[in-house]
Amino acid sequence: MDTTTDQARQLLAEFDRRIRLEARPEGPDDTVERVDGVIRHCSPAGGWNAVIWSDLDEQGADAAIAAQVRHFTGLGQDFEWKLYATTAPPTWLPGCWRPASPPSRRRR
Repeated sequence: MDTTTDQARQLLAEFDRRIRLEARPEGPDDTVERVDGVIRHCSPAGGWNAVIWSDLDEQGADAAIAAQVRHFTGLGQDFEWKLYATTAPPTWLPGCWRPASPPSRRRR
């Protein structure tokens, strides 16, 4: 077994746990919400809003993404969906985001 690879995996797992799974609010008025297979960071107007972790499967991804778009749109807030190279999404997931995002925000 490659010790360097094992250490890297351990560090990445620790990062995931601390930064994403055990996320804490960034500001005094911010919240971290765990709902429907996602963890999201929510901030009042002008703050940072993001889905920081998700556990989606192909069958439920469209509905879960639409729910997050509705949630943040209902608050009048932009948001981002955080992805990390070490936890690359399944090949089907990026195709789910494109139809859910407003046309002005879509990347080509």
